Amino acid sequence: MRNILGVGVIGWIIFFVILFYIIRTAVEEGVLYALKKYDREKERQRLIEDDEDEEEF
Repeated sequence: MRNILGVGVIGWIIFFVILFYIIRTAVEEGVLYALKKYDREKERQRLIEDDEDEEEF
């Protein structure tokens, strides 16, 4: 009985460690995607503003 309980506890620990790394990786990728998207949008806005400034002259 004690053997089964020990294996179960070790199994749960391994499960949660793997789950933690999967979630952490997903969050990091999501944050990087959001930052890249934000950077592209800011660059697009900057280009639009530069074009408007050139048209004024």
